[in-house]
Amino acid sequence: MTLRRLSLVFGFGAMAALLGACESAQESIESVFTEEEPIRLFCPDVRVVDNLTRFVSHRAGGRDMSDVLVEAEMQGISSTCVYKRGGPSVEVEVTLTMAVTKGPANQSGLAEFDYFVAILDGGNAIVEKRIFPTRFEFPQSQLAVQVVEPLKQIIPLPTLAAGEDYRILIGYQLSPEQLDDNLRQSGS
Repeated sequence: MTLRRLSLVFGFGAMAALLGACESAQESIESVFTEEEPIRLFCPDVRVVDNLTRFVSHRAGGRDMSDVLVEAEMQGISSTCVYKRGGPSVEVEVTLTMAVTKGPANQSGLAEFDYFVAILDGGNAIVEKRIFPTRFEFPQSQLAVQVVEPLKQIIPLPTLAAGEDYRILIGYQLSPEQLDDNLRQSGS
């Protein structure tokens, strides 16, 4: 399996036009033509895991709002796919959009957080999971930015029709304390 990533960081103003063009995550239907007749195939389901959509880091020993270093929130995903007969495989392209805010305790201007991408097969077994460290500097005088992460996943398949049984899950890689905070905030 191949997973590629490219990070782009934009200010909120510059992202308005781009975000207007982005669609929410949806199932794309692709056609694969055989000699007999076309086969209709659905793309693997791509979604952000509930309660893993928000990341907040605090300075050491701090837990209130004045101690926040970075806050990031996944705002949207979109995906498309193409089935390949040679193999067979499905190539899934995902665009993940995140809003990242510099907290009051952040004196360095650095944002650091990790997110994961996991591939699950039809039996919900994790086929692959990768953690992506994300690190960048906030542009001078900007407290908030949009981060756009394009990802490409190539999933080998036992048969072409098996592609729609796979799922791709995305979320922030959180500490137990961060997960507890997210669960408390969501009321779960």
